[in-house]
Formats: sequence, structure tokens, C-alpha cells
Amino acid sequence: MVKLTAAIVIVLATVSWPALSEAATARFDRDRVNLGETVELVIEVENPQSDARPDLSPLTGNFDIVSKPRTESQLRIVNGASRSTLRVTVVLAPLSAGEIRIPALRAGSQTTNPLALRVLEPNADSVPEVFLETIVEPESPYVQSEISYRVQLFHRQDLLSGNITEPSLEGAPVLQIGDDTSSSVQRHGQTYQVIERRYAIFPQSSGRVTLSAPKFVGEVAYDPRTAGGNQSAGTSSSTDPFASFFRMTRNVYARGEAMTLDIRPIPDSFTGQPWLPAQAVKLTESWAQRPVEFRLGEPATRILTMTVVGLSESQVETLPTPPHPTLKTYPDKPERKTVTDGKNVITTLTLKVAIVPTQAGSQTLPAIDVHWWDTRHDQARVAHLPERKISVRQPPPSDQQAIQPDTPMRPIQDVSSTPQSSLGWWLSAALFVLWLITALAWIRARKRPASAPPEMESAGIRANRKALKQACLADDLALANQALLGWAQLLWPEDPPRSLLAVADRLEDTHARAELEAADRASFGEHTDAWRGASFWESMNRALSTTKPSKRVGVAGKPSLPALYPRLES
Repeated sequence: MVKLTAAIVIVLATVSWPALSEAATARFDRDRVNLGETVELVIEVENPQSDARPDLSPLTGNFDIVSKPRTESQLRIVNGASRSTLRVTVVLAPLSAGEIRIPALRAGSQTTNPLALRVLEPNADSVPEVFLETIVEPESPYVQSEISYRVQLFHRQDLLSGNITEPSLEGAPVLQIGDDTSSSVQRHGQTYQVIERRYAIFPQSSGRVTLSAPKFVGEVAYDPRTAGGNQSAGTSSSTDPFASFFRMTRNVYARGEAMTLDIRPIPDSFTGQPWLPAQAVKLTESWAQRPVEFRLGEPATRILTMTVVGLSESQVETLPTPPHPTLKTYPDKPERKTVTDGKNVITTLTLKVAIVPTQAGSQTLPAIDVHWWDTRHDQARVAHLPERKISVRQPPPSDQQAIQPDTPMRPIQDVSSTPQSSLGWWLSAALFVLWLITALAWIRARKRPASAPPEMESAGIRANRKALKQACLADDLALANQALLGWAQLLWPEDPPRSLLAVADRLEDTHARAELEAADRASFGEHTDAWRGASFWESMNRALSTTKPSKRVGVAGKPSLPALYPRLES
């Protein structure tokens, strides 16, 4: 009985020994450190479970966690039994002097031993190796306006590596301005190298806010043979040929001051919309055509440019385009570009507007005003583009009208019942031959239901292009529309447009869209004298020639032959 009890005790002790011996341990690489220096905390966990990463949250009240924790795993096999160890190393920077006590940290089901670290105040006559300073302007900015934030890193030794944290403000976009600049200054009787970095911060809400403190962590080389290891390796290498053999690296750390700002709301005296706080705003205009001429029914492109100092492109909205009863405007999508001059953010907004006069004579382009708030002088201002007087001319008569001035203009609606001129007859014949070629291609496609050969489609496009040119030069709007739609159906065979407005919806060219809308109105008897074939041909040729045909997919039994007389969409 005694022997059985002893055997049970031995077995239980053997089984439970690993569990009793498993415990996490924690240690510092040194037990005392000067304020402003870093220390390494090493945590080891034996036979860790899946959730064995230590909880470091109890450290945040007394330390800055300088770097992301570094983990290592080890596996040992002793007498056939395997044991694993998880090692976690984290670099810490004490926030205050004195004795800092660290409670036991949890690492899965295990806990570490408590620790204590002694942090010494630097001597009154000691010179810091590295420190940070920040400059913020203005200290009471307006909401959404630019805050200029400059962080300066002072260091006495050459840095092997380093990183400065980016400032953060809740909900505020932060942009770095330009590249870092370098200089040297005298501080504390020592020569410091200074690295300056600039940021632009745009607060999105008013009230009291706090900018996070900047932090720097880097590495310097040093020679451990010198007193305290504080002399840089670069200093001794010039006199000691063996210095490179003893070179080592160590961490350096600096923390700046957090800053509290009072963000002012939109002032009640500002009546504009939208809110535009900036240091400067400028409006200019130019024209795509030089010299600019205004003709009835023809588009002229006005280029409006707004330059804003102190705002990013996401904060600059598009420019207003005041309506006019006899000047139709077609604004393009605005283009925005943000650059810096090394000190501020500068955004340029460019807006192209196609203007189509619908009445001849003297007209006035309305003035454009942009209300903004001058953050430098703290007052409301208006960027002003004055009104412009323009003279809209009638379009010159066509060649055909100059030869036969007494010939009345044919109504577009009755083109089929009006006797055609010889040129119109030949254009109709050419379109019939074009249709016949397309029909033959369709018959050939039925025998082989593959996609149409590219050379056949190109021939069709060339034929429609030639027919469109001849119709436009003859100022025959009906035949021009017919040839244009035939060309468009070859460009978009899967979903061919069946009206001029449908073609306009597929083009990005502002001039071409305006020409198509004017031609559509003229097709229904509106401003027929404003349509000019030569201008229409130039715009359509430029827009459609740069449009690549989409791939036509032939389906057996379902030909994609374009209609000879496409019906207009209602």
C-alpha cells in the first residue's frame, strides 16, 4: 500500500511539474535610465497558447511605446520533450522622472513578475542629444482653414535612421508640405543640426482641440570605449583607425509638446455660400479661340480659373455659371490641382464653359463673384470677374446661297417632297450605294456569323465620313444628319444611337455636344439660319475621328444592319 501511494505521488509530480514551472517573466535591459532615453522591456512566455501575446495597456500611463513590439519564437527539445518560448521585446520611453512600478502583465493564461525602473532627471548642465520643437500658426484658426504646423528636430550626432510621427487632430486632414529642410544652429553652447518638416492641417469642427505631441525615435552610432558611450562613432573614426571595429548603435528618443488650439466657427458676418476661408483668392478668364469671335449658334469656349491659397482641392467647389436668356452655357467637369510653394497649399480650379449664342447683336456675359474669408486680415472679401460686352454676329451665308441668293431655304420637315439640287441628288445616290454596300456585308455576315472584318467597318466609316463632309459643305442638314447617324451606328454597333442628342450623350467634346444640340434644334425648325455646315463638319470630324469603334458581336439570325432611315427618338 505504501509503495502504491509513493508511485502515485511520483507520477502526479512528474505530470504536474511542467504546468507548475510554466510562468511568464519580464525584465528591463537596465534598471535605471535618464529621462529622454529609451529602455527595452523583454517578456518571455513558456509554452505559450494561441492568445499568449502580452497585454501592454498598463504601460501607457508611464511610457511611450516607441516601436512596434518585436516577437521571436524558440523551440527546444530536451530528453525527447519539446518546450517552446515566446519572446516579446518592446522599446519604451519614460514620460517622467522617478521610480516607475510596473504591475504584473497578463500573457494569455500566464502573468509576469512586477518590475520597477528608476528614471533619473538629467543634470542641469547636461546637453540633450536630441529634442523637438513645434511652431503652430495661427493659434486661433477658423474652422476648415489651413493651420501651418512646423516640427523641428535638433540633433548633435549623425543619425543612422529615424522617424518623426505625423501630427494628428481628430477628423482633420493632414498634408505634408514639400520636402524636409536642413540647417544648423547654436543651442546650449553646442552646434545642432536641424531638420524641419512642414504640415498643413484643416480642422473640420470648431471648439477647443488638442494637437498630438510629436515624437522622434532614431538610431545613432557610438563607441562604447568612450565615457558613457555618448561620443558618436563618426567623431572618433577620424583619429582612431580601429573605431569601426567597436562601432555600435543605440536608440535616441525625443518627445515634443502637445498643443491646444481654439478653432473659431464661421463668423456671422460672412454671408457667402459656400464657406471659403483662405489667404488669397484670384479669378481669371481666357478663351480657347484667339481672337475670340461670337457667331450665332456656334460655341465659344471660356476658360475660368480660380486660384486659392490655403485650401486643398477637396475643399474648393466649382465656380458659378450665371444663367443668361440668350447665351446657353455648357460647363465641363472642373479640373483641380493642388501644389505647394514650400509654405502653403495652393489649389487651382479650371472650368471650361462652352457658350452658344441664340440671338445676334450686343450681349453681356454676367459678372462672376466668389465670396471668401480673408484669414490673414480677418475680413470678408469678394473675388470679382467683371461682366463682358460681346457682339454676336450672324453666320456668313453658305457658298450655295451666295451663288443663288433668290433660292428660298427648304423646310427641313419637307425635304422629301422638295426637288433636290444636283448635288443633293448625288449625295442621296451616294448614301444609297453606301446602304447597298452595308446590305451586302450583312448578307456575307449571315453566312459567317463572326464579327465584321475591321477593314469592312473602316470602309463604311470612311464612306459615311465622306458623305457627311459633302452634306455639310452643301449645308444640307437632313443628309448630314443621315450620314452622321450612319457613322455613329458603325462606331457603336451594339447599341447604335438613333438621334443627334443620343450621339451627343456619348461624346466628351464640349464643342461637339453643343453643335449636335444646335443641329437637333434646327432639325425641328428652331434657329435653322443658325446652323452652319462647315462648323458642324469640323466639330463632328474632330470628335468622331478620335472615337474608337466598339467591338461588334455578330449573332446568327440576328443581323446588326443599321437602318437606312433611322427614326428619331422622342
